[in-house]
Amino acid sequence: MSLSSQNCVCCQIVKELTIPPGGIIYADEHVVLAHNLDVKIPGYLILFPRRHVEFYHDFSTPECEKIALLMRDCSRILTGLDGVERMYIVSLGEETRHVHFHLFPRYEWMLKKPYWNQSKIDAAELFSQIRKKLQVNRQDMEDPSILAMVDYLRKSVCA
Repeated sequence: MSLSSQNCVCCQIVKELTIPPGGIIYADEHVVLAHNLDVKIPGYLILFPRRHVEFYHDFSTPECEKIALLMRDCSRILTGLDGVERMYIVSLGEETRHVHFHLFPRYEWMLKKPYWNQSKIDAAELFSQIRKKLQVNRQDMEDPSILAMVDYLRKSVCA
């Protein structure tokens, strides 16, 4: 096991050393879908391959297929919720090298003060600002709205 995978939050979730709010939403032999660990936005999901992969081009075909299908299904489910206007899907890999995708529902309230003060939407900047403003301690993620969303998604994704 490499040093990077030992300190990897995605690998810690796979090994059940770190438990996401409400537990895992979906997992199979290729991928894991969980709620974000520390940003208090219902439906802000993290999707990643089970094995430690640091570059997208190293994904197996089954990993690519499953990730693409889950992105599509989660996007459909989340944009069907009241107040969700857009879905941002982002992968940056700076803080956590394990390739992972942020499935980030952009709610209409995010465009109102104090969250956003500009007329033009810069999605990358909005994503970054909202994450910073709504970051909380992990114990604060055991919020009823987050846990209800996790249950709803677990039932919807696995249906």
